[in-house]
Amino acid sequence: MMILKKMKEDVEDVNVDIEVEQTEEHPKVYKYIKVVFRFKGNNLKISNIEKAVNLSKDKYCGVAAMLEKAAPITYEIVIE
Repeated sequence: MMILKKMKEDVEDVNVDIEVEQTEEHPKVYKYIKVVFRFKGNNLKISNIEKAVNLSKDKYCGVAAMLEKAAPITYEIVIE
């Protein structure tokens, strides 16, 4: 959100949904992780949204950096 505010994007709301699939056997670990970013706002520029999400996942999110070593992570952006 801080990145988007600096870009002067009028974001009213953002939700992040996580979808995962686990293995059947114990210990149950993640087979894959899907992160869905849902944005609401006025006149949002997809290029700025994509840039902010990419910076977040590639530069600032230590959790994603750690987990992607164990399971593939995909990302989706939805503007509502």
